[in-house]
Amino acid sequence: IVTKEVDENGNMIKESYDGNADGIPDRVYKYEYAKNGNMIEESCDVNADGIPDRVYKYEYDENGNMIKESCDVNADGIPDKVYKYDKIKL
Repeated sequence: IVTKEVDENGNMIKESYDGNADGIPDRVYKYEYAKNGNMIEESCDVNADGIPDRVYKYEYDENGNMIKESCDVNADGIPDKVYKYDKIKL
């Protein structure tokens, strides 16, 4: 069973998975957005204990293009992987 919650702008803010249909989520994803609608954070709680196990953060330029993505695979507050994106030059 998949349960989704959206904010007033229609952005998904929470997604819960209940694999054995016992009414208790097994996995929970949460999403945060900037005022312009860009997703700025995504967290994954793989055992639904209320503590994120992985956290992804996103940064954008003034035009809404993603310029940086960081991945904290153990949610210790220190990014394990960081990706930076350059502007396309034509």
